[in-house]
Amino acid sequence: MTTEYDSCNDQSMDKLTAFDSFVQSAETGSFVAAGRKLGLSASAVGKAVVRLEQRLDVRLFHRNTRNMTLTEEGRLFFERCRRIFDEVEAAEAELARSNRTPRGRLRVSLPLVGMLLTPVMAKFMAPGQRCNSTSISAIGWWTSWRKGSMPSFAPGNHRTAG
Repeated sequence: MTTEYDSCNDQSMDKLTAFDSFVQSAETGSFVAAGRKLGLSASAVGKAVVRLEQRLDVRLFHRNTRNMTLTEEGRLFFERCRRIFDEVEAAEAELARSNRTPRGRLRVSLPLVGMLLTPVMAKFMAPGQRCNSTSISAIGWWTSWRKGSMPSFAPGNHRTAG
């Protein structure tokens, strides 16, 4: 069963395929080379470009049997499309970088050697990192234990970095 959303989504994908076919054809100068890059046949690329030209009611390429070149309108449209695709690629790269950045809560509970980990924890707390940490102060814990009053390890009694 095809819904209105499905047909709208299919139309959007067809438009993106047509734009991508146009950009690749303009960059490579051929439907065959564009098809290779896109994993499509030269015929599919050519038809996508023709449908795009019909939808826009403008000729994007001068074509003959030996070569194809952009029309003036095609050159302007190509420049705009190239900027859009560059922005999409930059957004994807930015998202990929942000997913590799450690984030979340880092809880360290090593009262006797906790101070040895301070330099390592500082790296997680560096600007641009999306981590916060909770560590138990080794000195505070040891001092409290020696005085006979064990500290509570409730969240409010932890020393928090960051």
